[in-house]
Amino acid sequence: QILSLLIVAVIFSIGTKGSYLNPNNIQTILGLAGIPIILCLGVHQVIIMGAMDLSMEGIIALSAVVSGFLIKNPHTSFDVGFWIFPIVMSIGGIAGMGNGIINTKLRMPSFITTLGISWAMFGLAVLISGGISIPIRDLRFQSIMNGEFLGIPWITIIALLAFAILFIIQRYTSLGKHMYAIGGDEILAKQAGVNVSK
Repeated sequence: QILSLLIVAVIFSIGTKGSYLNPNNIQTILGLAGIPIILCLGVHQVIIMGAMDLSMEGIIALSAVVSGFLIKNPHTSFDVGFWIFPIVMSIGGIAGMGNGIINTKLRMPSFITTLGISWAMFGLAVLISGGISIPIRDLRFQSIMNGEFLGIPWITIIALLAFAILFIIQRYTSLGKHMYAIGGDEILAKQAGVNVSK
């Protein structure tokens, strides 16, 4: 994988006459990659358990709309500031719990379950927003998305911290080992004493 990445980088560098590896361009790439990395880390947790999660886009849509209306904006008088983080995490947690309950208790395939949750979240997002654009006026959040530390975008640093935390959880905790066990064989994991439904 690293070799493939190096080959692609060399090809792009030749095609752009070296401007592809320009520090400013690398900084832009890192900034754009931050959010996709965070999303991939989330989906990865589901995949290693042998399941599928298609609800991500719907949950993101609803979370973005709720965030837009609760953070300082021109449409409402709300300004919850950084309290938006536990609020948005609660939205994701409730949606994820719904996915898990339907999948484990009702035995509905994760593909169908998460697709249905995704469309439900999309519907709620459109219903709440009315289809309007919601600009965020809080400069603190703008600095997180657009700021940098030692030339590295903050969003990339956050993504790398999330990667490190999840790496430790998967490699060195019982939770991580149970996730891999369920993905390997759910029946054997249950026979070994793993609470699969939990």
